[in-house]
Amino acid sequence: MTASVRLSRQQKWVLDCLVNGSGHQDAETILQHAHETGHPISLATIYRALGVLHDRGLIVSSSLGQNHQHFEPVDESTHHHFVCSQCGVIIEIHDPVIDQQITSFTREHGIELSQTRMLLQGLCGSCVKRNAKSRKPKAR
Repeated sequence: MTASVRLSRQQKWVLDCLVNGSGHQDAETILQHAHETGHPISLATIYRALGVLHDRGLIVSSSLGQNHQHFEPVDESTHHHFVCSQCGVIIEIHDPVIDQQITSFTREHGIELSQTRMLLQGLCGSCVKRNAKSRKPKAR
């Protein structure tokens, strides 16, 4: 965060939750953290803070294939996402080979990208195993 950006106390708290939290948080997760830590903040205030932080370029939002937004601090490293369609787990993908392929593609076609987002969806390993166990025929 640059020194020229002025944030309210609540906006700083929400940004701190995103920076120090785990995973890709949504507004409800931030509200739950507030309740757990005794921080007095409403869901409406969280949404307003997220809007300000997003408008100031401090956070990015993505639906990640779900019906609500997830937020994370702006990160200079390129990463993509896998979302389990059964349990909703989100896994970040950091892969230089994918990044090289995207760079090669943009050079080959003379493209200038403004952003890159890749979303993979399917079943995570845990859900694959759980589903396989439930499909096994029962012994008689």
